[in-house]
Amino acid sequence: MARYAFVFGKNWQLSLAELLSYFQHHGIGWGFVDLSKKALMVDLEALRKDMVHELGGTLRIVRIEKEFTADQIPHIDFGGGVDDYLSVHGSYNIVKVARKVFNRIPKDAMLSTADLAKKDIREVNIVYGLKKLYYGPTVQFSDPFYYKELDLKKPVTRPELGISPSRAQILLNLAHSEENVLDPFCGIGTIGIMGFGKVDRIYLSDNDKNIVKDARRNMEWVKKRTNASATAKTKFETKPIDARVLHEAFPENSMQSVATEPDLGPKMRFRPDKSDAQKILSYLHHTYQKFFQNVHKIMKPGALVAIVFPAINSKAGKVFMNKKYEGFRFTDLYDGIPQHYRDELKLHKNFVLDEEREKGKSRVTIREFAVYRVKKH
Repeated sequence: MARYAFVFGKNWQLSLAELLSYFQHHGIGWGFVDLSKKALMVDLEALRKDMVHELGGTLRIVRIEKEFTADQIPHIDFGGGVDDYLSVHGSYNIVKVARKVFNRIPKDAMLSTADLAKKDIREVNIVYGLKKLYYGPTVQFSDPFYYKELDLKKPVTRPELGISPSRAQILLNLAHSEENVLDPFCGIGTIGIMGFGKVDRIYLSDNDKNIVKDARRNMEWVKKRTNASATAKTKFETKPIDARVLHEAFPENSMQSVATEPDLGPKMRFRPDKSDAQKILSYLHHTYQKFFQNVHKIMKPGALVAIVFPAINSKAGKVFMNKKYEGFRFTDLYDGIPQHYRDELKLHKNFVLDEEREKGKSRVTIREFAVYRVKKH
């Protein structure tokens, strides 16, 4: 086994949940080493080629060569690494100590993945864990230009209907999508785009015929720009159908996974009163409830549903939707993480809130991610 650090994106809890789900789905043997809000350190049987490109929430993968504490940094022989670019994934105090040893530390303490994608740069890293610090070179990194191209160059771009490509990738990994996946609130098809070449059969549906046409245009676009082997692997269908009557379009027990972001409610510039937030969520809950009742009929026993809920940041604090549905049980998003780490880092095993700020401003509606397993008698 070799030891690696998986460095998280902005939402470390969501990145961690996705990574653990990915390990489980692909049967990757791993052993827990350490964890922080910056990264997960693990022993891996094997690192999959281009693994980071299959993860929406991991920025880079570091092969760990040394382990130490902060006060040991000045006394360790890092060899030629002292002249490489060093990115520090930890506190300012660690950066301060590292500057005494390393010659090339970026102003913001770490290189962006855009820098790594644009330039031929050798990067080494110091990564903070709750137990130790970890040092080693970057062996894989996420390419932000890939996501940007998928987001901006597709034929139809409607920001109000589109989940980001990275969040779509995370939902697919949380749902263990491989045999087939259904997105019953497909919008312009971003989840389908991210699943192309990875999932055997993709089903996209929405209750608006014009939106479904837009999703199909985007899927035809990604099909043309994808290599032949991926095109041969994935088949896709688009259907104009209300998510509350899915059984009219899909056979019973036919779906292996669902990955979706339903309507999250009205766009709000300002925080509403708590009572207004509750009314909005109560109204949306009826749609979610009908969807869950109906999708249960077409799901295979044990299948997974990865879904986004709205949480509203009201004047009196956050208001959450009721998320219990008959025939579904929550999965533990952090299975494999020791309990004392869960306690220290305040990990909730059933839900993950997305970023609460956007461009420096607090979001009024915040995405909340959950994963369910289908129960059938």
